[in-house]
Formats: sequence, structure tokens, C-alpha cells
Amino acid sequence: MSNHLEILISIPPLLQINAGRKDQAQHLLPNVPEIEQIKPSLFTRLTLRKDMKPLDLRACLILPDGKFIITDHNKKQLLLFSNDGFFIRKVVTITGYPYDACFVRNNTVAVTLELTYQTTMVDIVKNKNIQTIKLSHYCYGVASDCKTLVVS
Repeated sequence: MSNHLEILISIPPLLQINAGRKDQAQHLLPNVPEIEQIKPSLFTRLTLRKDMKPLDLRACLILPDGKFIITDHNKKQLLLFSNDGFFIRKVVTITGYPYDACFVRNNTVAVTLELTYQTTMVDIVKNKNIQTIKLSHYCYGVASDCKTLVVS
């Protein structure tokens, strides 16, 4: 596996439409349930200490080992919870306001910093910021497939 991480940025989003050809086949998709047909169920409940309240949560992600990371926007921090929802520890305090987060790879989480034109990479085992990526636009959503990082 390469140690390089690609960053794709598209502002404004690009959209390409193929009008198709007469000899193309139609691909039939199975029926997808409408929102009214989806029945939500409680997966787990996160348990906070009383001295931690109130939190301004902007993102929650499930790590590959089943633990949870949440961002606290007002206190500028990442918090780690166990797979059964109990608070483990504060991972790191961040210089900007965290907006979104995603798992990248190898104990690394990417966190977008609202209004600062930055995304920071955090090592959640060593509890430290390992890299800050400066961009030319506000950073809101972030996603990764372990090879590519996409920031919107």
C-alpha cells in the first residue's frame, strides 16, 4: 500500500451527462425502498460524563474496530467512545472548528475545519495532529476510501 494520499477537490461540482445511443441496453435496477418504508433502529447510545455537557456535535464516525469518534464543534475537540458507547478519552483539541470527519487509514482521521480553508489529519492513537492541508475554499464534507481524500 502506498503512503501517498490523493486529494480531489471540485468546486463547483462537475457533472457530465451522456445522452446515450440507440443501441445501448437498459440496466434495470431493483426497487429501492422509499424513505417511509425504512424502519430505523437504535444501534447504540453514546454515554457522556456530566462535566462534558453540552456538546455541539457536527460529525460522528465509526472506526474499523467499532469505536466511535465524534467532533465537538464548540470545544474544538475529537472524542473517542467504545463500541458500546462509553466515553474513553479526548483524542485531541483542534485549532479550528471541526465540521466533518472521516477515517482515512492506519489510525488516521481527516477533520475539516469550518471556515479556515483547512483539513487536518489526526493520529487517533498518538493523540496529535500530524498534517494540515490548506485549501482554496471552505472545508465542509470529507470522505476517503483509504487511497483518496475528497473534501467539499
